[in-house]
Parts: sequence; structure tokens; C-alpha cells
Amino acid sequence: MQEIEVKILGIDKEKIIQKILHSGAEFVGEFNIHDKQFDYSDKRIRNSDELLRLRLTNDNARLTYKEQKRFWNGLRISEEIETDVADYKVVEAILNKLGLSAYCSRKKIRTSFKKGNVKFEIDEYTSIPPYLEIEGKNKKDILHAVNLLRYTMDDTTVMTATEVLRHYGIDPFI
Repeated sequence: MQEIEVKILGIDKEKIIQKILHSGAEFVGEFNIHDKQFDYSDKRIRNSDELLRLRLTNDNARLTYKEQKRFWNGLRISEEIETDVADYKVVEAILNKLGLSAYCSRKKIRTSFKKGNVKFEIDEYTSIPPYLEIEGKNKKDILHAVNLLRYTMDDTTVMTATEVLRHYGIDPFI
């Protein structure tokens, strides 16, 4: 599935939540997320600009593979394949048996909203200001969502979470 998104950094969480709700979006929930990213010792996945992630969201686990990113008119587009998994620890053990190891482990709180085909997700790591991720099915939906919140595309970035952490001077691989 194609993932199209932008981020807005350094937001005021409470003001953004009010704007999102005022736009007609529905609150989905607040989630504790623990991500682990996996690779082989030769870093072949990362060196191919790909990602293999095992995520625990509250009590639900999901395995995700993301292919190389493309950029188009201020948007980041990735191909994403993901599936829910029944047991986080078992999948982690399988990945390890296949020669993969976690090179990165991160925890964050995500507050999610949805309006039509658009997801608004506020991510909070303990060491950086919160940021908003806007994800949609096409450019038109994302542009509309950005404008609804009274931003322009000049206010957005296509940085990954890793790049956002680096932007704030944090080692993203701890």
C-alpha cells in the first residue's frame, strides 16, 4: 500500500488538537508505541533505504516493511507492507533467528485523529517537541488537510522520524 505523508514540526499540541477537531476529524485514540527496527549486520536493509519495523501499540503488534521513499511535489511517498502479528516476542525471536537484530528501539506517545481518508497523528518523544504527521491517499487530500489547519506546504517537511530526531540533535539509533 502506498503511504503519502508530510510532517509539521514543533507544534503546540493543544492548539493543533483544537484545529483538528474543529476541522471535523474524529479522535481515534492515544497510544503508547514501542518501535524496534531490524537489519542484518551488513546494514543491507538500511543501505537500500528500506525499513523493517516491529511495533507494539498498546497491546497490538504489527510488522512493517517500507520500500524506498520517493518525493513528489513536497510529499514523501513510500510503499508499505504491513500485517498484524499475534505475538510480538515470538516475531522478534523469529527475526533474530533469521539473522536480523534490532538496531534501534524507540518509544513515543501517538494521539490519532481521522477525517475521511486523512490521518492526523501527533507524535511525542520525550526528548523533542511534538510534531504532527498528516497521512492521506493522495496529494489533494493532504493539501486540503494542511490548509484546514491553516498551514501551507512551506510549513511541512518530508523528514522521517529518524531525520526528525537528528534534526533536534538526538541519536535516532539508541
